[in-house]
Amino acid sequence: MRVILSIIIHQTNKEKNTMKNVKKLLIFATISTFVFASSTRTNALGGAGFWEDDYANIGSFPASVNGQNVAWTNGSNFTTIFDKDGTTWGFAGGNANDVVNMYWGNGTYGGNLGLAMVPESSDGAGDGATQINAGFGMPLAGGDFGFTYASGGDIHINHRRAQDVWLWDSMLINVDMRAEDTEAATPVEAEMSFGVHCYS
Repeated sequence: MRVILSIIIHQTNKEKNTMKNVKKLLIFATISTFVFASSTRTNALGGAGFWEDDYANIGSFPASVNGQNVAWTNGSNFTTIFDKDGTTWGFAGGNANDVVNMYWGNGTYGGNLGLAMVPESSDGAGDGATQINAGFGMPLAGGDFGFTYASGGDIHINHRRAQDVWLWDSMLINVDMRAEDTEAATPVEAEMSFGVHCYS
């Protein structure tokens, strides 16, 4: 009788350990989801431009910075955005060459400015460079408008608005222009793209 009882107790402890492991895995998966939620979540669902209430679309629509109070990191950089008396301010960093990455909003308009200074390489193989990224956004024609520029000539223009088209109730239009870069390790050709996305 004692042998059978000890086997039953042993199985019960094994089941408890299995449940502890399942609990640990679920907690790990939940925390990982929160940590990587910002860009991974929106990218998996079509991109940040489709989620107007999400802070992840501030890069495409700089006026989306208005009214945000968030802070996040992916482990190698940080971003913090806060609202003070109707004016929104934000700061970001993480790259060794960053001088400033700043967001601003006044409740209607929004903008961002990034400045990085890459030093000349010590062996003289690479030149120093100043990189500027800027964006501006505002309400326009019943929707959201965003314009962003990156050093080298990359330009992105986005417009999102409510628009009933057949089965959908929203529309996202974007124009992207990439400048030619013949001095890169892998030369990049100039490219221009235009997209119209209807969604609900």
